[in-house]
Amino acid sequence: MKLAPADDFAVDRHSTTIHRTAATIILIILFLVPLSGCNSASDAEQARALQETGRFKQSLAPLGRALETAPDDSELHYLNGLALVQTSAHTQSVWSLRKAMEDPEWLQKAGLLLASAGLRAQNYELGLEAIDAVLAEHPDDADALLMQANLMIALRSRFEEALESVERVLDQEPDRREARVVRLIALLGLERAEEAGEALADMDFSADDESLDPKLAAQFCAARSVFAKEKGDLEAAEESFAGCLEEFPVDSQVVDTALEFYDESGNGDQSILILEKVIEEQPLALSYRSALAARLRVAGRASDAEKLLLEATALHENAPDAVWVEVARHHAALEDFQAMATAYERAVEVSRAPSPELRFVAADALLLAERLDDALVVGESLPLPAHRDLIVGRVLYERRELKEALARIEASLRLWPENAGARYYAALAAERLGDFDRAIDEYRYSIRAGASQTDGRYRLALLHEAEGRYELAVAAAQSAGARESIDPEAVLVGIRAASGGGLQDRVKGLVASLKGLDDLQVRGLAALAEGTRRWQGAQAAAELLGKAQNLNLSHPANAELLRALVVYQGATGNQGPTGKSRRASAAIAAALKRHPEVADFHEIRGVRLELEEAPEADVRAAFERALEIDAAHERALLGLARIEDTNGRVEEALALIGRAADGSPESGEPLRVKAQLLIEAARPAEAESALEELLHLDPYDGSAAASLVALLRERGVVDDRTAELQSRATRFDRSRKLKRERKSRDSDQTG
Repeated sequence: MKLAPADDFAVDRHSTTIHRTAATIILIILFLVPLSGCNSASDAEQARALQETGRFKQSLAPLGRALETAPDDSELHYLNGLALVQTSAHTQSVWSLRKAMEDPEWLQKAGLLLASAGLRAQNYELGLEAIDAVLAEHPDDADALLMQANLMIALRSRFEEALESVERVLDQEPDRREARVVRLIALLGLERAEEAGEALADMDFSADDESLDPKLAAQFCAARSVFAKEKGDLEAAEESFAGCLEEFPVDSQVVDTALEFYDESGNGDQSILILEKVIEEQPLALSYRSALAARLRVAGRASDAEKLLLEATALHENAPDAVWVEVARHHAALEDFQAMATAYERAVEVSRAPSPELRFVAADALLLAERLDDALVVGESLPLPAHRDLIVGRVLYERRELKEALARIEASLRLWPENAGARYYAALAAERLGDFDRAIDEYRYSIRAGASQTDGRYRLALLHEAEGRYELAVAAAQSAGARESIDPEAVLVGIRAASGGGLQDRVKGLVASLKGLDDLQVRGLAALAEGTRRWQGAQAAAELLGKAQNLNLSHPANAELLRALVVYQGATGNQGPTGKSRRASAAIAAALKRHPEVADFHEIRGVRLELEEAPEADVRAAFERALEIDAAHERALLGLARIEDTNGRVEEALALIGRAADGSPESGEPLRVKAQLLIEAARPAEAESALEELLHLDPYDGSAAASLVALLRERGVVDDRTAELQSRATRFDRSRKLKRERKSRDSDQTG
């Protein structure tokens, strides 16, 4: 989950297999709620008078009354937006300022103010949207160009464009001080240290210059600190940042650059202290309050973070809904979706006029909390048809009314064709109905509309891998726009697909893209090994793991690799106490000695004993010990089920499989084992049910589709459904494609 603003959907990533839930993390909307009130000429005059004397908070009440009578008055909307910005209610200023921008007379003033609000609220895309509108009509507006440069710098990724904008300002006004400072910051961002040093030397002012505007002085101070950091003088940089914070403790430029410095230095405690000081001085600064809450969560102080946010619900009298949205985001980050949904409901409840977006978000939250009945009621009441059809369609999808779900989602897409989340859900419904060509098209459209908003890249890569189209799987895994980050889960699929399809030239680049993601290195090696097994066989995969350097197989984090090594060696018949299996044996012994309370290692020992055909009592004891530690350990439960099945105790085996399925609802393996057992036990009706459930969870399982076709035909069922299942079985018969490719490879080598 991201605390990125303005994402439509961000899909839950609990598992790296196809069985991850399709429920989505809530849309995080920064464009919240319009304010309303009443109006009269005297109210407008009173508001102007109050603002002239700096009493912006007091001006909100008469402005609210004035807007009730004149809801389209551009000046009133500008004044309302100004009052909200001045009282740190930046998010709530959006609606009024956008209304004011619709009037050409107020476009520049309102646009610049909205961009400033976006900058302060750290919603930089919003700010750039406002500035783009101003520059479209006034392309040489120096103030707008300078604001554009500031926003691009704040994004930390568009320094080159920022430099171009600020140099256009300096072409008009060569001596404009703030433009020179912004140019310096842009050069630092581009790591053009020599030019930055020259720019700094050319400046004829210092941060303690009394003639310097305080805001500009703060910017200059921050720039000098960043310059010291870029030169590699971290001690001087820290001293400089400390001085800037003492003089400008709440300036956004100083605070933001200091936070970046301390975060990069790993000094999270100092970042917390900085933000606590900001909140103490500016208790209404919601964006910094949220930033502090995020750091408190990382520090393991979730209850302090929640308390911090709940305190703000009493402070923001004019827009308490925005604070409840932040409370909801807090619970989303903790994956407490019930509390998240409740917070969004509260945001709608306390809002004076909940926007369609906020109501849509609340309905989405109810879906994630699995409150389907409530989501349906709220969804049917949404004012915008596109929102209404999408929420209702998703409820129907969760209820497995797939044709009806797809029809409602299609209705939403006719009004909202660029919605990445709607395209994603259309793909999910289509593939479960067996229309995989439609699913591919929808996934591609979803990725183009917003690659990071769903796990579309991951699922499309899985789909292509399952049908043996490995080049396309790799392409899907790597697809991203210019501003999009990689999807690590999709990259793992790409690694497996590339190595499993013999695309060795693609593996290196995929592995390199995971650089810096240390927690994924083990899984990357596991994916590479599994792909190697598919392409070259179990022996090659075992050798790959056996030769891995600096790999401590007895560490709990590497249990997945140890298990893979044991299984691969078992597939080659190499399970004896000598030879190449010695490393696995030693690792299991060391792991159990150092980490006797890790369930995985006991389960792996059970697998090893099972493959060696050790006495049943020893195998059972290993699996049971794993379950003493973790009663829901899926693989240990399935291991015991295998023992019970071997002894003809079908009901006992099914009970264990049921426990495994309950404990791992996103995994298809328990259902796969259950279906096979039921087929062997001549219980076709139950086997059909298990296979149907498996295919809903894993629509790309060609073997499951083939088994279900066989059972249906045994009953004499030959209809559109069996035809679709047969087509699916053929499409996802990966083993047949691999055999063809290996035959072609061997032929080429012989030639």
